[in-house]
Amino acid sequence: LQAPASDRDYLDTLPTTAAARTKACELHCMGLGDTLLAPSETSFGHPMTAYRFHALSARMADDDMFSWDLTCDELKQKLGHIALPILLVYSLADEYVPPFVDVRELARRMERAMASPRCEAVFVEGAKHSLEGHEQQLISAITSFIPRKP
Repeated sequence: LQAPASDRDYLDTLPTTAAARTKACELHCMGLGDTLLAPSETSFGHPMTAYRFHALSARMADDDMFSWDLTCDELKQKLGHIALPILLVYSLADEYVPPFVDVRELARRMERAMASPRCEAVFVEGAKHSLEGHEQQLISAITSFIPRKP
């Protein structure tokens, strides 16, 4: 997983999120999840369905998998099905990760939540969310992780 960052943690730092989350939740609960929210409501710069915004911004919704406040049991509920080897690559200057998130601790908790026989975390200093300018570090991490044939 490259840049496992929580949309909810980031969205909670924006002033428009609470109202948009409430609207999205109401529409979703009324069976109107396909209703489009305006770009100004979602903070993503493009229209988004009420279902999708709800999935990204509500606690324990479908896409709330990496949020800082999830308990160990909740992380296990979200990630416990992952049973293949997995490499977690974290950008330590990720503009979408709020300062209150302890990325290294979250990585440890995510590793414990997964059923993977091999889970490793790599932390890329100075990298933004996209890892632009740090591609070689990503390639090195991946090639080191992938087992070589004898």
